[in-house]
Amino acid sequence: MSKLKNKLEVCVFEMSKDDINELLNADNRFKEFINNPKKEYATTVKLYMQKRVSFIEFFWIIKVKNEMKGDVIRINLKNIHYYDLLWEFCKMINEENNKYAAINLYQHYCFLSAEVISRNDVFEPKKNVPVEVARMCNMS
Repeated sequence: MSKLKNKLEVCVFEMSKDDINELLNADNRFKEFINNPKKEYATTVKLYMQKRVSFIEFFWIIKVKNEMKGDVIRINLKNIHYYDLLWEFCKMINEENNKYAAINLYQHYCFLSAEVISRNDVFEPKKNVPVEVARMCNMS
């Protein structure tokens, strides 16, 4: 299990304020989250397909005292521990905000990822996306 925890540390990133703003402004679905004080958190999933490596990113953004904070996990689609890493990410969110049940987040992310993959809703990675990290997240 410690190997899984080590991989989680490599695959999870804290989002900067610029990253969060860019993500929120890129998608109209987030306008309700931004403008509605009752909406406490937002999630989304992005799929990236490249010639040699394909990965998926799961985003978590939460409002904390009039500020937005966020985390993202990047997982190689061929990773044999894909679901284990996603589960650990959801547990991490739950530990930081025990208001949100890890199992509910996990089910939500599984649904979102299945939907994105089935639609083949692929994003082009920015040049600065460290693809090496996606490769390192493959534990085979």
